[in-house]
Amino acid sequence: MEPRIRLEDFAIHTSLADLKCSKSGRRAAFSTSICDLENDGYRRELWLYDNGAVTRANTPENQSFFHWENENTILTGWSGKGATHLGRLRVADNVLTEQWDLPFQAKNVLPLPDGRLAVTTMHDRNAHEKGVHQAFEIFDELPLRQNAVGYTSGWRCELSIYDPAQNRLTPVASAPFDVEMTALTPDGKNLLYSGRAFRDQKLLDHAIWRYSLETGEKQEILSQSKKMFLGYFACDNESVVYSATDCRAYGFGQVKNLYRFEFATGETSLLSQCQRNTGTTEVIADGKRGSLSEFCLYEKNLYVGSTWGYENHVFRVTPDGTFHKVLHADGSVDALDITGDGVMLIIAHLGQRLQELYRVENGAAVRITSFNEPFYERGKPVKPEHFVYQNDGVDLDGWVLLPDGFDPSVTYPAILAIHGGPRLVYGEIYFHEMQAWCAKGYVVMYCNPRGGGGRGNDFSNLWKPRTLGDWDYRDIMAFVDAALVRYPNIDPKRVGVTGGSYGGFMTNWILGHTGRFAAAVSQRSISNWFGSALISDNGYYDWDRIADTDPWTDVQEMWRVSPIHYAKDATTPTLFIHAFEDYRCPLDEGLQMFTCLKMHGVPTRMCVFYGENHELSRNGKPSNRMKRLQEITNWLDSYLKPPI
Repeated sequence: MEPRIRLEDFAIHTSLADLKCSKSGRRAAFSTSICDLENDGYRRELWLYDNGAVTRANTPENQSFFHWENENTILTGWSGKGATHLGRLRVADNVLTEQWDLPFQAKNVLPLPDGRLAVTTMHDRNAHEKGVHQAFEIFDELPLRQNAVGYTSGWRCELSIYDPAQNRLTPVASAPFDVEMTALTPDGKNLLYSGRAFRDQKLLDHAIWRYSLETGEKQEILSQSKKMFLGYFACDNESVVYSATDCRAYGFGQVKNLYRFEFATGETSLLSQCQRNTGTTEVIADGKRGSLSEFCLYEKNLYVGSTWGYENHVFRVTPDGTFHKVLHADGSVDALDITGDGVMLIIAHLGQRLQELYRVENGAAVRITSFNEPFYERGKPVKPEHFVYQNDGVDLDGWVLLPDGFDPSVTYPAILAIHGGPRLVYGEIYFHEMQAWCAKGYVVMYCNPRGGGGRGNDFSNLWKPRTLGDWDYRDIMAFVDAALVRYPNIDPKRVGVTGGSYGGFMTNWILGHTGRFAAAVSQRSISNWFGSALISDNGYYDWDRIADTDPWTDVQEMWRVSPIHYAKDATTPTLFIHAFEDYRCPLDEGLQMFTCLKMHGVPTRMCVFYGENHELSRNGKPSNRMKRLQEITNWLDSYLKPPI
């Protein structure tokens, strides 16, 4: 009998992103992406929302960006080599009225009320070197490369104002400043941008500036001298609200506070000393793609998403800094925005439903779209069974997915899945690979150990005092013990373990600390903190800002918490999954573990993907995502399921 959910079903799932509401009426726009199997990529489409009705925009596919010009038109663009193609969509009758080209390649184009354009373009300091990026690369700063971007030494994102009538670019922010986010005040008079100026090392010290489109004057909102790591910002005509942290007590994963800057006075005030992060969900899934933000100013109130425990809710933060819950979400709110007439729209995973667009009414989410309904005609996700267990006196959350027709008198194999981050969480939302394994007859187990998100700084802290590999490892093992007691027909000799990124680190750690698992799959992992600190795209500041030290002054500690230190004791058959262009957890990290296990006679296999990066499981080519899932499943099947 065909399983109710197949490994390849991810190819028919639709993801939603880029939610943007018109600011003077009832309209909105958003994008969708779905696998394009014929071209082994993704097909992106623009969609329009108008007072409850959703229609496909009459624009070409795979736009690079889009923005509302006014209530009636959307500017959309496609960035190509040496040029940028623009189109203007008339929303009322869904007609693409104009198309034209800019004589340069833009990363983003933001329309201004007077017909000019705010454009971000990439500047390469080394472009004058003949043969650069073809015959050779030049590295003279950190980071020298970034995951999903490539080699970046010498590159900066610059912001300019382009006047089409005069074909003239007026610089606003140039190298060594590197622009990251831009926004326009609702009255169209000011352009805000954030980023970091650097020459040798790009650190976690952000700046925010306001640029007057009338006078060209600049106002510094957040100075890099404050050494604050920025999350999100949103503006109205009088102020900007932003989230940021100084990283001092808990590293760059420290909960960000909310601040308000008043344009007229130039003063900054603390809006709220937050207990949880705001502006993005910490609940993970393997079907999210595109730009997702939950940080919106509307009529002096800030609307944000925030993860509490394993759920992501929406709050209204009033001008006095008080949080009021607007929506209690059974799942993950991935994006939100508010139309000009006050209707809140969200993109969300709710329960076991894949992403859809919802309207918030009287504290409830009302579904608008049905992009993923065809999947549910056959696919029947299992609802996770939640239970609370304890370790060190701390209440912790765990779940299991039970196969169809689960029979307490029959023994089952099981898979333990460990999340990445570590400052992320599992929740009760659809996670494709786990549902597919469950449909193949596995009990799938997962939990939220200490070190994860959703429960504040102290819960997330694995570094001061140093508890990495201690609290988290013991919490996970205590969960496995609790699950085996709760479900005694799980065969303890047929339990496998897998995880990616931090979950890959923890899988590597498990390999050297216990032989209780029958098989393991370590994905995009960390094995040696020396290598990670000096080779990873963020390692040079990651270890220093998290652990307040460096490889030369903390040699013993870095070695103690490196899984490769213990790999000689591993006995578990292990598959390693990596990508050649993963610069977050570089290939060398997996190769070290693979080599060590091979040298010690442990059954080991490694599958490495060309042209992929750290986002392989979410954004990789469909063929490679399928190969990855097949490799993992075949490996686990060979050790956890008896031969027929």
